[in-house]
Amino acid sequence: MENHGIKYIFLGESLGGFVRGGYERYMETQRFKDGFKVLVEIAGKEVVALMCKERNIRYCHRRFIVRRLESLGIN
Repeated sequence: MENHGIKYIFLGESLGGFVRGGYERYMETQRFKDGFKVLVEIAGKEVVALMCKERNIRYCHRRFIVRRLESLGIN
């Protein structure tokens, strides 16, 4: 991928999928906030694609991340 100008940055340890208690609740933790800060910094400089292995978009956690990004004016 890097040969084509694409970087892969893994943020799953802080922004990853299923968490006990629900993802919205998890978004209030420092772990999420730290990972989200990194994502915002990258999105301010680069085009970002959020990846997930969830097959059904209805259950994908990315919708919560995208809403938070959009609330900051990041598309």
